[in-house]
Amino acid sequence: MTPRSREKLIRDRIPDLAAAQGRRLALRTAEPAEMARLLGLKLVEETHEVLDAIRVGRPGEVLDELADLQTVIDAIAARHGLSRQDVDRRAEEKRAQRGGFDSRLVLQDAPPAPGRLHVGGGRSLLDALKQEFEACAVARIAVAFVMNSGLDLIEGPALAALLRGADLKLLTTDYLGVTEPEALERLSRWHGRLQAKVYSHGRRSFHPKAYLFERGDGSGRAFIGSANLSRMGLTEGVEWTWTVLDVDAGQPMHELTTRFEELFDADESQALSPGWIRDYAQRRIVQGGALVFEDPRPAYRVEPLEPREVQKLALRELERLRQDGETRALVVAATGLGKTFLAAFDARAAERVLFIAHREELLRQAEDEAREETGTIDAQQLQRYRLEWVENSLLSHQLAGQHRIPFFAEMADFDWQYTD
Repeated sequence: MTPRSREKLIRDRIPDLAAAQGRRLALRTAEPAEMARLLGLKLVEETHEVLDAIRVGRPGEVLDELADLQTVIDAIAARHGLSRQDVDRRAEEKRAQRGGFDSRLVLQDAPPAPGRLHVGGGRSLLDALKQEFEACAVARIAVAFVMNSGLDLIEGPALAALLRGADLKLLTTDYLGVTEPEALERLSRWHGRLQAKVYSHGRRSFHPKAYLFERGDGSGRAFIGSANLSRMGLTEGVEWTWTVLDVDAGQPMHELTTRFEELFDADESQALSPGWIRDYAQRRIVQGGALVFEDPRPAYRVEPLEPREVQKLALRELERLRQDGETRALVVAATGLGKTFLAAFDARAAERVLFIAHREELLRQAEDEAREETGTIDAQQLQRYRLEWVENSLLSHQLAGQHRIPFFAEMADFDWQYTD
């Protein structure tokens, strides 16, 4: 179940040219049934090389890349019993009927392309996952949280895939203790070619949400975004998940699969077993509806962190806005660039800080990163950082929508407020 090596179709004489230069290429001969997919990938590759040549603007490079693209078009046409003359004749007919592009006309209300972004609040992502389970030979899933509500939605399609012999690899984590032990026990009872592991690291978070599917012919697609394996993540919540196709430029499926396998085989990824689940359940305690995750690792000190260059730039802009009299700012950054750490760095000069998030695990992450930024992992030192707690829990939007509304009258008491 290791990922296939990165492959692409090459011209017939490339091996001879490489041998003349003293190079030996790793080659195989494609099966006839593979050629449609391989030529499609080659078409995408050559199209992007044409685009790159156009951006550079050198006529010689544009000519070379157009010639390469034409060769692929000729090969595709030949597979369908068509000649270059057939294609040229039809192109002239369509030009006579519909014109060319000499007038530089741009349609401003073009119909949207088929949607590849799943935005939550419906079943589009769930339906797409079910469809891939029906056809996949291999499924790879990496999610931060596994909940019973999520298994309720995909258990049937996943078990059906396992029953017909598909391979399924699932990687989750004990980070923040959100994953439900009952869900892991349920997962461990699935039969078939299932491998399940848990990524466990003392100081490193684990946040991928990736669903990768590969079919028997090597084609496939992936769904990458913010959707965990829960009902909220797959259907009800506001989640953004992008559909990645195997024909996308750069062969992203190969890179995604390779990175998944690296994580799956990492030393921190432990095989899911009854003993591990029992130990995890003992560390993860729910008291009065609140999650308490007891980490047996001792407190330890680390050196205070310094902002990265991109964070320094954001900090300078925030300071400039304050000097200009602004009281609000929006920071937009991709996952992994350190927005929570940025808030911790920015809050150094404040006396009282309110951090608001829509899920409790984000608040716990903010607490962890606040401790790390100040050089301590000792909970007793948290007060030195002046991070405000309310009834032993940081205020969250989730609680605010239920029982914490009166607290908003006290928000003026905080120097700065951060919303994640």
